[in-house]
Amino acid sequence: MQTWFILAAIVAPLCFALVNISDSYLVKHVAPIKALFLFSGLFTFVVAIVFLVISLSTGIEIILPTSTILILLVSGFLEFVWLWFYLKALDNEDVPVSSIIPFFQLIGVFIYILGIIFLDERLALDNLFYAFLVLLGGALLTIDFKEFKFRAREAGLMSIAALIIALGSVFFKTQAMDDLSLFPSAMFWMSLGMAITALVCYIVLPSFRKELHDTMRENRKSKTTIALNISNEVFNAIGLVAVMYASLKIQIAQVYAVGSLQFLYVFLIGVIGTLLLPKIFNENLSKASLIPKIIAIVLMIVGGAMLEMRN
Repeated sequence: MQTWFILAAIVAPLCFALVNISDSYLVKHVAPIKALFLFSGLFTFVVAIVFLVISLSTGIEIILPTSTILILLVSGFLEFVWLWFYLKALDNEDVPVSSIIPFFQLIGVFIYILGIIFLDERLALDNLFYAFLVLLGGALLTIDFKEFKFRAREAGLMSIAALIIALGSVFFKTQAMDDLSLFPSAMFWMSLGMAITALVCYIVLPSFRKELHDTMRENRKSKTTIALNISNEVFNAIGLVAVMYASLKIQIAQVYAVGSLQFLYVFLIGVIGTLLLPKIFNENLSKASLIPKIIAIVLMIVGGAMLEMRN
């Protein structure tokens, strides 16, 4: 088995799946989303410092053209804002994380649409079909087959999150992907954009600031929040390094396509967790729920993977 496949299909998506599971636990059992939102953003000051040290210690140019810095800061702003909609979508005891995460496949659909609008790319019939598969899978995930209710709230929130990520990814990739040697400095500026946005929110939004302070005052919650957020950043970093290294071996679109297995890992962890730790996990294990969800996840993985592979 080739190294790039191990990194892109196992290491990276598994790390990102663990982050998703951790986020769901934080939202449902530990702290209010306003506190988690601010904490995640402010913690990126640490991430920015790490990438700054890496850049300076390896001799990578940190002072980029002004236009590049501004675009990367905007990318950081977008990378922070989408977290709010993602956390809001997770904030529902009745909806398992495996019904939320596959909506990230909409990112590929939105990037494809943005390419048509801004890059004058041609409409390809096969790409439209693959986009339709993703949307069909997403539509299935919006249905609670136990009570036949539509999860319009979660679908709407995750669609907004996916659109914002698509915009941020387009901005970041146009500045960082042409020269991978500048990746650490690009990550520094993007992380700084996230941190600055979080700091502004901390200053101008008193209700967010109060919930963060209240959470940090509660000893148990503060320790859990800090520990899980730090572990999230570690897993994120490992996943990101795996993705970037794999992208040196093959096209990055293929890496992201294989990385769609993340959604399958989230689902499997949810099922196993519900069997072993039912007080923490809430996956519905009835056939009426599992079969449509499996079909939806397969449709979104196939559609998203093919869409990425053909872009």
